[in-house]
Amino acid sequence: MNNLSELLNMVTSKNFSSTEDFLDFSVDALNYVENNTQRLIARNEKNYNFFVYDDSDGGNITRPFNTNLIYSSDQYPKKVAEFKQEIQIIRTNKGLHTNKERELVNRVIYTTQQCIGFILDSIGENQSKKVNGDLFEQFILTFINDIGVKCRSLTHSVPVIIDGEEQFTMQYQHDMVIEDESNNEKLIGSIKTTSKDRIDKIFIDRFLYCNLTDHEVPHIAIFLHDVQRGKLIRGQYNVSTTFLIGHFKGYTVKLCKLDGVYYLDRRPNMLSDDFLKAHIKPFDALISDDIWKFL
Repeated sequence: MNNLSELLNMVTSKNFSSTEDFLDFSVDALNYVENNTQRLIARNEKNYNFFVYDDSDGGNITRPFNTNLIYSSDQYPKKVAEFKQEIQIIRTNKGLHTNKERELVNRVIYTTQQCIGFILDSIGENQSKKVNGDLFEQFILTFINDIGVKCRSLTHSVPVIIDGEEQFTMQYQHDMVIEDESNNEKLIGSIKTTSKDRIDKIFIDRFLYCNLTDHEVPHIAIFLHDVQRGKLIRGQYNVSTTFLIGHFKGYTVKLCKLDGVYYLDRRPNMLSDDFLKAHIKPFDALISDDIWKFL
């Protein structure tokens, strides 16, 4: 795929059936974007940059990306090859055992998903949000299946019992469910590109589901990031956070605690605030240890 229309056709048709499809697409996408756009540096957080498409490609500005996480197009093909081998190592060893492995998993998944977003951003933000979110969910599910943990998305009907009799059912759509051999849920997960407009629902769904079923199923959340393009000030864009720290703390303390919250790109306060640091982990922690413990 050497031009933008081919890349757009691939991503908007959601024509991905394997982890390898996502990885191979992102190599082509990153190569195209780096060689056919201009780069802007965020005004307030210099480690975040944007790509700006030429007028011939629509002239849109992409989502911000963390230069400390994303690989360059020169580095990326080699890292993708290492990542493909790493999948088999994780499957065999059931986890990540070195900092080098952890960094590789975080950065390749971050780079891959951002490349999907970059291509979608060429057609405008409103049109791209749903497709980008759907593909992030599909990518994570495909990857977790590849490392040897069977999971899927499903809609679950929960009966509401009053005085021993079923009165009605409530439908719960789960992004990720891991089941045992008897189809009993071992883990339920939400997979979102950002917590914006979703954090309330994730906590409330966990609270209601466990109370309605009388069954304590671990619930986790996986996020790509919580940063977006902010205001244009004197010719430069800011980045702003979409993470609602008060809501997260309030729900965790007063409603229910999620059993794991994982980010590819953690915000600075998730590293400096003791409460957030205790409840929010990097994505590699799920793959390294936690997912095997849940099982």
